[in-house]
Amino acid sequence: MYFSPRTLGIALLGMCLMGCGVDMDAVTDGGNSTTSVTTSTNTSGPITEDSTTDASTTEELCPIICESDFGPPLPECSTYEENCEDGEKCMPYSWSHGPVWDSLKCSPVTGDGHSGDPCTLAGGVLTGEDDCALHHMCWDIDPETNMGHCVSFCDGTPDNPTCAEPDTGCFMANAGVLNLCLPNCQPLIQDCPEGEGCYRFGDIFTCLPTVVSEGAGFEGDVCHGGNACQPGFICMYADYLPSCEMATTCCTPFCDLSEQDPCPNPEAECIAVHEDNESNPKVGYCGVLP
Repeated sequence: MYFSPRTLGIALLGMCLMGCGVDMDAVTDGGNSTTSVTTSTNTSGPITEDSTTDASTTEELCPIICESDFGPPLPECSTYEENCEDGEKCMPYSWSHGPVWDSLKCSPVTGDGHSGDPCTLAGGVLTGEDDCALHHMCWDIDPETNMGHCVSFCDGTPDNPTCAEPDTGCFMANAGVLNLCLPNCQPLIQDCPEGEGCYRFGDIFTCLPTVVSEGAGFEGDVCHGGNACQPGFICMYADYLPSCEMATTCCTPFCDLSEQDPCPNPEAECIAVHEDNESNPKVGYCGVLP
């Protein structure tokens, strides 16, 4: 199983959740979500979720997205501007020494790895030290080897992030501390590697490790994070679901808006996940309008 700074550090909305719908961004605000490190072994192989872990331990706080309890100082640099001294790069790290990337600092540039190149951490996952090139970060870390692959930070500005690489989108989390150009995917096809699912974060769909117990994460099951449902399902607020008992959020299937009656539950209808998302105009979720 891999720790990807995905499994290791994304947190959102209190104890994490993911969703969409009428107010999708209220559930999955890309920039305000928080990735947190979890050392639990997933059966798949993220950006961070431990699905149903006990929050009593500091290393198993939540799935891919959770709210940090810490109050870090203002970042000392910007990954968009790369305004560190020569020979340094701006990197996410854990100022609080907790399980989330919660601030930014200048770290030495010790390598020249670009997107897709192999990389090695110089310290722990959250130390902000690796051998990727300027404007790149080591991602999808194998805990046994401390190795992963480099990914690029987003370009543009925090309000208008862009990615120069084709077929990638800007994934933002932890109040913007994390902003990475990750591969796009198709939620209706679920074209991600084994052990991962195509999940929505902010304005993009990207592949993240599926962090959920075997047999869980299906329609009506409780979820506490964006990737805490099985591939093909999305974590939604109970108000938008026909059945989600004794919980705030539950899993529900994605559906194809172009099909007639695509939802298995007769009480649900196919509702657009993101109406202005031109790249995925057919993507919906099986739910109800409150």
